[in-house]
Amino acid sequence: LAEMENRLKWIEQSRTSKPILGVSIHDASSELMERFNRQAAYLVDRSGLTGQSHSPVHDGSMWETNGTINSPHDPMPAHVTFDLGSSYELTGIHVWNYNELNLHSVGAREVKISVSPTDDPDDLIPLTTPKGNFEFPQADGTPTYRDFEVALHDATNADAFAHVRLIRFAILTNHGGDESLTGLSEAQFWGQKSGHEEIATP
Repeated sequence: LAEMENRLKWIEQSRTSKPILGVSIHDASSELMERFNRQAAYLVDRSGLTGQSHSPVHDGSMWETNGTINSPHDPMPAHVTFDLGSSYELTGIHVWNYNELNLHSVGAREVKISVSPTDDPDDLIPLTTPKGNFEFPQADGTPTYRDFEVALHDATNADAFAHVRLIRFAILTNHGGDESLTGLSEAQFWGQKSGHEEIATP
């Protein structure tokens, strides 16, 4: 019964929420830049997107870690932290996993998500679910790859969503890729200003 009530609450909130604009990167454990161009900033600038489909072209449109192929080494767990720019009531997260052609197996699989009501990472609160961490499905490496919605309704401490400024994805495993690399293509966040102020539409 409690789980059903939680799902109904998320459905109702999603009807009034909108995409959050102006999201930036607070920090990332590493960015694959030596001989490549895979910055964390590409996660929030719609690079690689045509409509809701993400290109399999990696450089200039996806974030990837150094893993163990570039220095400084950054084997998993790896992380990226998003800054919403203000305090929001978070109602949704949409993600495009790492979609590089023939290398999409390095995309995030088991992910620990934490949120903070402030812009201080020391205030991050891990989200808990009955199953443990969140599972991100693998991308398919095609030009028609579309996003998935993170199952926030599974969180058992959903009260943490009332005031969210930072969101961190700590990636614990990938989908079997080599060299301990991992990454993502794009992330979008939905919600309303804490206090239910309106958000401008894109």
